[in-house]
Amino acid sequence: MIRNWAWLNGVWLDAETLAIPVWDAGFVFGATVTDLCRTINHQLFRWPDHVHRFFKSAELCHIPVGYSPDEIMATGEQLAARQTAALAAHEDLALVVFATPGPVEQYRPTPSTAATSRPPAESAPTVGMHTFRLPLARYARLWREGFYLSTVPVVAPSEHALPRQAKHRSRLHYWRAQRLVPSHRSGTTALLCDADGCLLETAFANLVLVQGNALLSPPPERILHGISLQVVAELAQRLGWTVDYRPLFLADVARAEEAFLTSSSFCLLPVRQIDGKEFPCPGASAKRLIQAWSETVGYDLLAQLSQAEAASFASP
Repeated sequence: MIRNWAWLNGVWLDAETLAIPVWDAGFVFGATVTDLCRTINHQLFRWPDHVHRFFKSAELCHIPVGYSPDEIMATGEQLAARQTAALAAHEDLALVVFATPGPVEQYRPTPSTAATSRPPAESAPTVGMHTFRLPLARYARLWREGFYLSTVPVVAPSEHALPRQAKHRSRLHYWRAQRLVPSHRSGTTALLCDADGCLLETAFANLVLVQGNALLSPPPERILHGISLQVVAELAQRLGWTVDYRPLFLADVARAEEAFLTSSSFCLLPVRQIDGKEFPCPGASAKRLIQAWSETVGYDLLAQLSQAEAASFASP
């Protein structure tokens, strides 16, 4: 019995064998759209929202999927059910779905003479899913210690070059940004800025600043639409707070009382420092929001982190 499952082009397989060839357009052109959804208490959280964003990303990037949203939804639920059966009660996982345009025939190592003499045919897309266990013990440490962020002068691609509302694997600008973090700031995460200095996001999370009862986040058209950011906005409005999406600059960081990141993997984690500006970690707003999140899903997210950390200490 295969215990670690993946899915590729309609076939269930051992996750260790999941791969795409180097002549796939996902590798040749970096043409890959993707999405990531976590489970909470072994149940996919906001999976329909992630599937919707996945298909929107595919549309924006002109990448065919070859399956309907309902088929992707059902397959993801089946994969999550197979994988969570092997988890401990306090564990959860992330599910990744991806699509590429498929093989680029002329890049195959040994194309036939007939194939090279004909115009390249349109390939079937490559569509797959896999999972990994969430590093919850690491998140427990980050809940106490927070992220250290450093702004770097790397401008995200323009909307005309690469839609910012698409979640994709063309992430070279994020890679460059992290390499440009000053070497003396070990463990620091790059925070991208736009051409005008507007703060954007990290490679894996959306940024939120707190001023009083107001949550501030960059304009939606400048960043990836974060589903966890949307959850935070809904929770904040339920608590009577305001949510303001507007250009944010270092002057806003200086005035902020608190900062945190939102991501599908970890929901919400605090920021300790941005370019030397210190914040409480975790702050009062982050504590109240994660409590409200736990109440909404009927599952104590902070207790889960504590259990995961205790289990990591107990393991040999």
